[in-house]
Amino acid sequence: MATAAQWSSNPCCSRANSENSQSGPPPEFVRVDFKAFFSNERTFVQWMHISVTLGAIALTLSTMADSADVRTAGALLIAPSLFFAIYGLYNFVRRKSALERGMSEALEDRIGPTLLTIVMMGVVGTNVFLSLRRAWLRLEGGDTPEDTDSSGSLRSSIRGYYDDFD
Repeated sequence: MATAAQWSSNPCCSRANSENSQSGPPPEFVRVDFKAFFSNERTFVQWMHISVTLGAIALTLSTMADSADVRTAGALLIAPSLFFAIYGLYNFVRRKSALERGMSEALEDRIGPTLLTIVMMGVVGTNVFLSLRRAWLRLEGGDTPEDTDSSGSLRSSIRGYYDDFD
């Protein structure tokens, strides 16, 4: 007859190994209502709305900004816009398959909203920093890159137009 010491030394039969062999609690089955599928679609549409809004802001900043700093910030914002579109599609497909199987494994999302908030705070912070930097350069009397534009752009032609009335 085996003693307790023999049982605990055997890796197959030890209590720690039997506890680690389970990957967690058994999956929880949920009653799937049709509202859950519509909710999943609404969430996907909201992620696409955020992505399109972020992309529109990025393209507007990168094409219509008057300084190189703001154009760069706009160009860097295009990547998060594409990421959130792909992330929303991934979550939609994952949740849809979980709902079809009746599982509750994919119904929570804690990473996406947190990541979206951090990215948006970074974007707003970067734009505030760049605006304050440009204002500080103007207060010091230094020329900012957009003030030295002599390429005949719309900005320099409007400045020249208003100089005629002084």
